[in-house]
Amino acid sequence: MKTKFLTCYDYGQGGIWRFVFAESKEQLSQLYPELHIVNEQPPWMEKDDLDRMEKLSIDIEETGAQFFKAIISERRSLSDE
Repeated sequence: MKTKFLTCYDYGQGGIWRFVFAESKEQLSQLYPELHIVNEQPPWMEKDDLDRMEKLSIDIEETGAQFFKAIISERRSLSDE
């Protein structure tokens, strides 16, 4: 059974927040170590933010999701430097 994790991808100029469904934190961290898993809702995050992210939730198995593609692309560009 998958759990919904609140995550943030810090790309240097800011962060992209998403709910990601995964089997565990370990699975999420292993596949996407760039993601920061947040245990509690940040104080600045409002209900509207959560509602918007709820609509954008993705499953860890959606490897074609733009969110994951951006992470992989950044990872590759950093490893090429």
